[in-house]
Amino acid sequence: MRSCRSYHLLEIIVVAVVLACFAACSHVNFTYDDVDGTPDKVDVKFSVIWPEGFASDGQLPSSVTVLMSRIVNEVHYVWDEDMDDADVPDSETSAPDAADPEADGVVEDNAHIVLVGDYYVTACGFLPETYSIVGLDKFRSDNGFGMMNLKAVIPVVSRDDIAARFGKIKDFNPAFDFIEEASPLGLSVVKPSILPGSGTGMIDFQMKDLTMLLTLRLTVNSASGVEIGRIVADLSGVPSEIGLMNGLVTEDRTGKMCFEMEKVSSAGSEAVYEAVIRTAGLFPASSDTLRSGNGILRLTLTASSNGVTRVFYAGINLKRDIEKADLMLQSNEKNGYRVACSSATIEIFQTLRVSREQIENAGDDSLSGWFEDKDIEIEW
Repeated sequence: MRSCRSYHLLEIIVVAVVLACFAACSHVNFTYDDVDGTPDKVDVKFSVIWPEGFASDGQLPSSVTVLMSRIVNEVHYVWDEDMDDADVPDSETSAPDAADPEADGVVEDNAHIVLVGDYYVTACGFLPETYSIVGLDKFRSDNGFGMMNLKAVIPVVSRDDIAARFGKIKDFNPAFDFIEEASPLGLSVVKPSILPGSGTGMIDFQMKDLTMLLTLRLTVNSASGVEIGRIVADLSGVPSEIGLMNGLVTEDRTGKMCFEMEKVSSAGSEAVYEAVIRTAGLFPASSDTLRSGNGILRLTLTASSNGVTRVFYAGINLKRDIEKADLMLQSNEKNGYRVACSSATIEIFQTLRVSREQIENAGDDSLSGWFEDKDIEIEW
């Protein structure tokens, strides 16, 4: 298995920089205008720097949501910054009243007017319809609703949509909603002190992608005369929401993702199947004896023999594989996790053996190998 551990020394350096950023310890030094003779309000502008390789299919987000929360005497601002014209926000999200030229949050001369003070400032960017920001309206309208409550949430996929995409599958982990595959999510958090002075201040956002590409690889051994058809997988324990103030995910906010495994090589009776998915992490089960919960990979496998096609339902607990891969880092405050690297591979060494009649356990013991759900009738 190729894990993040192989980059251990480099990761220590990178993580130290990232944690320093997300701990919001940076200080933005700049000066400001007294607006219309009002020394308690200043102009600010924003710039965004994307990490290399962030673009999905060459497409960067067309806008970035900027959130500001003053720490003392809390006040909130929300803007949608157009990346084609970064100084012009969405008028519907400018707070509080664009009709008043001296109101807080109004755009004047392509800049944002804000009250002076110490702030937490967050910028997040993603492609349309890939996430929704939960709590945004409340944050905009209620200064008592803290930024820690804001989450980027991955859309839920209905079971009807799953059936339309992948055909009929059985859900053996019903406590988890199906969710869409994650999309690149850029986040930057800074803590500037905004002071009155002269000139217009610029806040620079160094965006970091909070997702990773995870390759899942498994080997299928089929008995003589058995031909493997389609393999549809679902994987539980993938984060369903990400905190926008700290970029953290938690194991109590997870879902499951459905995808198809593709055959990448074969030799004799064995074939290797892979899937590459994007996710904000992966949580293991609390015990390697569990067959439901986080970190369970389940397959709906079609096999044919002597002109007869049947469907098998196989599963495996990936706790040991997930923990060995070092996919995530826990925060210093131990209140959540972030991905530890941009890509990793989990290679399942327990070969999945398929006979004409059943899934055969091929692990070293009854807990480490594949299992078949026999409490249901096999579909033909």
